[in-house]
Amino acid sequence: MNTKISRSRIDQAASIEQMVSAIDAIKGGMEWRKSSLEREAIKHRDYLHDLTELNLICEEGRGTQLTEAAMSSGAPGATICKVRYSQLDEHLEARRYIREICKMIVPTQKVAAIADALDATACFDDDSKALLYALPVEKAFTYRAREIKKRHHR
Repeated sequence: MNTKISRSRIDQAASIEQMVSAIDAIKGGMEWRKSSLEREAIKHRDYLHDLTELNLICEEGRGTQLTEAAMSSGAPGATICKVRYSQLDEHLEARRYIREICKMIVPTQKVAAIADALDATACFDDDSKALLYALPVEKAFTYRAREIKKRHHR
């Protein structure tokens, strides 16, 4: 649509299209129309490299304790979600289980220390039935809080 010309009869002094065209001219283009996420995509981003995604599957109720052990050994944080699954026993009766999956993106050099800390909690014993697997992360981006300069008051 040509935003500079409108042939319809309107009661306003200018149509929306004409106002948008005027703002385009003032701003020097259409960039102002893009959402903040679209504008952010144009900016230079510093990607994080040399990361590993750790996924810890454990009994319901153990996720918080185990992620705290992982975070004490270098994991910056974790997301815990509950999953339900059913399994047929030998009599073809369904047994329902609830597990927690703890997802962590960690520096690759911290993986061994985190695995050792988890092992020290006995989470891999037969009673706990935890499972840990790792996937390489090629690159990641996260929003980091900008440093706010402290204002000096007189």
